[in-house]
Amino acid sequence: MTEQDSPDSKHFAFLMIDQFSMLCLSAAIDPLRSANRMSGKPVYNWTMVSIDGEPVKASNGMVVQVDESIDSLGACDILFVCAGYRTEVPGQSHMLAKLRERSRRGGTLCAGSCGSILLRGRRRSGAAPCRGDARVRGRVRARRRRRRAVRRRRAGDSAPERRAAAARAPGVTDARRGVGRAVRRAARGPGRRQRRLDRIA
Repeated sequence: MTEQDSPDSKHFAFLMIDQFSMLCLSAAIDPLRSANRMSGKPVYNWTMVSIDGEPVKASNGMVVQVDESIDSLGACDILFVCAGYRTEVPGQSHMLAKLRERSRRGGTLCAGSCGSILLRGRRRSGAAPCRGDARVRGRVRARRRRRRAVRRRRAGDSAPERRAAAARAPGVTDARRGVGRAVRRAARGPGRRQRRLDRIA
């Protein structure tokens, strides 16, 4: 299951937990295989890993052979945790310790299906936050911001233009603010001065 190594290829390691989701594993590996076939060279390569180096049974009953254990796993670009509904497995504390070690060294950790619950378990056990997860989330947020900026530029819209348009139409903004104040005032009920007048009346 491991492709030929190439100096420029990205190396994925798939850590399979007992009763993992085969759909999750297939959905992660097939795009890598298709990319290698379409490019004509091993752009991606991967290694199948288990906690103890033994074959792992998926939730559909299929047994998957592995290449190595998490102890003997060398350097990889991304470690992908594949799990199913079982979030308590034998050797879990040892596995979490290895994940913490990789996270401290700056390794990127990902998860599919319920593997994210196992990664969150690292925090419940007092471990440091996963820097790999934070880096991935930061990249996703930055990518979304770039896409929004590109869409605005293509539509001829930008933040300075929006602010200028708002300044050119102060009446609409003031009307909206007035409605908002009226709604908040109605929600608070009568003020102190109004209550005093009501008592006098």
